[in-house]
Amino acid sequence: MDELEPVVQSEIRCVMSRVIVGMGQSLHSDVVREGHIGLTWNNLVDFCEQTSPVDQRKLITTITEIDLANGDVIHFLNYLVDGMIKSMGLDSFA
Repeated sequence: MDELEPVVQSEIRCVMSRVIVGMGQSLHSDVVREGHIGLTWNNLVDFCEQTSPVDQRKLITTITEIDLANGDVIHFLNYLVDGMIKSMGLDSFA
């Protein structure tokens, strides 16, 4: 039987997962946004993985800077969730 290639997570997934788990959440925890049921942190990570490498680098840098300054990373992640909702046209459902 052939061995499968190991799956390597993207850097953005690793950084965001570390921060989310550090907040006491899991990637499968619900993101509470008014009018939106079933959104999880994993939805946000998947969305961020689809951005350009330049945007991913900016996200990683911003998240890292906020985290190292003991800032409110959850506020930034919720800001990203709001942007994701709007860019997907889901804001009309709220």
